[in-house]
Amino acid sequence: MNYLMYVAGIAALILFASCDSGKFKESEEGYSYKIVRDGEGPMPQDGSFIHYNFEYKDENDSMIIDSKEYNSPVIIQCQTAAWESSGPLYKALNLIGEGDSAIFKIPTKALFEESFKNQVPPGVNPEGEITVYIGVEDIMMEEEFEAMLADRASEQLQEDVAVIEVCLDENNLEAQSTESGLRYTILDEGDGERPEPGDMVKVHYRGTLLDGTEFDSSYGRDEPFSFNVGQGNVIKGWDEGVPLLRE
Repeated sequence: MNYLMYVAGIAALILFASCDSGKFKESEEGYSYKIVRDGEGPMPQDGSFIHYNFEYKDENDSMIIDSKEYNSPVIIQCQTAAWESSGPLYKALNLIGEGDSAIFKIPTKALFEESFKNQVPPGVNPEGEITVYIGVEDIMMEEEFEAMLADRASEQLQEDVAVIEVCLDENNLEAQSTESGLRYTILDEGDGERPEPGDMVKVHYRGTLLDGTEFDSSYGRDEPFSFNVGQGNVIKGWDEGVPLLRE
């Protein structure tokens, strides 16, 4: 979602987090809820992707988790059959559609054990109640969602290429480019064969950030790394880049 939509979603959370008037409805599953804003948008369907912001607070109004920490709405795929046995949170998500804001009061043990499939964390009263504030920004079917991901990937690739170009220029490196955007420079060319998909290769490597900070190195372990090329056992850049090199 773009920045303006994100801000709008957070504004909606602030609005209904501060507006706690009105009656709550009781559900058969043991939680209570009220719809604070009806966005009149589509409801979740099986397979659709729900984009939503949330806050979880305990009975003392202390924040447990806030989606603002992720800097974008959380995305979850609606799975109608699975949600029927996934506890109160997922049943609650079925009640709200695009543009809706709602407050849910869910017993703590039920929320963590049934929906999160985990134990109640230390410091949280297992016999208490968690207030969950949810604002749904968007609901997308799979085709629309995949198109959004493709657009984001294209934008990210353009940003990455620009950063790499600056790095190459600053280090006076000339690099060749593949269609995917992989950039590579052969420093010392061997005279052996190039590996084919499926071949086992043994490589020494050093990985650094663009500022030169090392994050991994086989040299530091004094042991080369072995893998089968083109089998998806390593990052895509390696599967594509290593076959460009000779033994």
